Amino acid sequence: MDTPFNIDELFSKIESTVDQKLEAFLYSYYYPIKKDLTNEKQIQSSDQLFETKKSEVKSALREANKQLDRFKSAVHLFTAHKNEFLSAEEIKRFDHEMEMFHERFKNFKPEHAALEKSHSIKEILGVSDFILYCYYLVGFNLFQKGSFTESSQLFFFVAVFNPLVKDYWMALGLAERNSKQYEAAAHAFGMAALLDKADPNVKLSLVECFIELKNTRNAEEQLAFAETIIHQNNHHEALKSDLIKLRSDVERLKTRSIK
Repeated sequence: MDTPFNIDELFSKIESTVDQKLEAFLYSYYYPIKKDLTNEKQIQSSDQLFETKKSEVKSALREANKQLDRFKSAVHLFTAHKNEFLSAEEIKRFDHEMEMFHERFKNFKPEHAALEKSHSIKEILGVSDFILYCYYLVGFNLFQKGSFTESSQLFFFVAVFNPLVKDYWMALGLAERNSKQYEAAAHAFGMAALLDKADPNVKLSLVECFIELKNTRNAEEQLAFAETIIHQNNHHEALKSDLIKLRSDVERLKTRSIK
């Protein structure tokens, strides 16, 4: 099977739909209302509001377009390594589920998708949990081999497709941190923290990133959160040594900042 996802085709469909919706808005809503306006300031205000909204939409599309390279990289990496890291049974099931996805995607129209009821790209497109699991599994194996940059592309793919899975963001954060991409790692760990505010491991990972970024205030803030969680729960006893070390690192960072 060729690359599982035609990312360019997907984005083209979405972009085309956005343009169509803007055009429809102009003719069905904006122009009729503008026609009835008599005050010049109201007309200018409505023009400015529409141009601002249109600019925001186009800017969001441009930003999404920048991320396409990461999606494409994930697809190519997965294709190159799936036979190495997946079992024969997993490959068979993956190929079957991808065939079903391709059939659905032929008739996919973003304007018909239940966007307001969907929480992720996975739900909008109808991508199965197993497909994302396979991508994650290949990423995990690449991570275990020390290929952190490559694994981050696969973890980024699954995290963006299904942003409600904490483990995807944690995996992405670890891969980015091991690639010394501390700002990207902090963002990924931050997403994980939003999904699970009670996990001290996420807070400690954020502290490590902020120390590397020399962000004393955020490092202290996350450390305080971690301390509260760890001291309130005996199950986190093993993390106390990590806590002590990071407290020492933060204090050293504060001392250097003062100097």
